Amino acid sequence: MDRISRVRRHAVVALIAAGAALTPVAYASAADESTTDGMRAASTEWSTEYVGARASGIRWVEGAFPERYLHVEGELTGPADGCASVWEQWTHDFVVFPKKKIATACDGESVPVRTGNSVNFPTISGQLWLCEGTTSADNCGQPVRLTGS
Repeated sequence: MDRISRVRRHAVVALIAAGAALTPVAYASAADESTTDGMRAASTEWSTEYVGARASGIRWVEGAFPERYLHVEGELTGPADGCASVWEQWTHDFVVFPKKKIATACDGESVPVRTGNSVNFPTISGQLWLCEGTTSADNCGQPVRLTGS
């Protein structure tokens, strides 16, 4: 294969890869439903259960690039006996930040869950974790994805 053919092949592969990387961004933007002001996307429900506790709510994005903000609201109901906590974890530009506790409920009580973050780029994502106890995120259920589909 001559040098020009190799260069063309590499250019085509790079274009295909770039298109594949941008496809989810285009799909996510096209799937948004706007309110009358054109700034709020449709809400998406989320829920998780672990160790007898349940957390559920909605998430939505407001604003337009470059001022997009993800809102997360819901409720945590603790287990009948003991405590459970909701922790959030964010990833910015492929850097995973530590988990941070945002709500705790004990002995069947219910408490609000509220958080959010700027989501200006597709490299920002978040997760919620429902964990046993109040002081550690070591014993947790499956994460709830906050961004993406």
